[in-house]
Amino acid sequence: MPGEKIIEALTGAGVDSGVNALDTAADRIGSGAEAGDQYTNTMEEIRKELNQASDKGTSVGTMVAATIAMTEADITFSTKKGLAMNVSGKVKEAAKKIGDQ
Repeated sequence: MPGEKIIEALTGAGVDSGVNALDTAADRIGSGAEAGDQYTNTMEEIRKELNQASDKGTSVGTMVAATIAMTEADITFSTKKGLAMNVSGKVKEAAKKIGDQ
């Protein structure tokens, strides 16, 4: 698999460890879209939790939990999106080097 070494180098994990293959542009776009969908769904669940009755959704504990959950969602999204973007950048860089030869 052509992208296997790139994925392993970037993540420290082999392709079989649950990391999506990022061999083609479509794979990288799909990975970014999946990360965005997961982020949107997570944020929607947090919003629903906060929109409960005033005695539940606005308690300090719920607000703190929501903040932590949003931070986790942001980090997860940034990591998944960043990985796909990093691989795309490496592919462009390699293509440029080949074109410059």
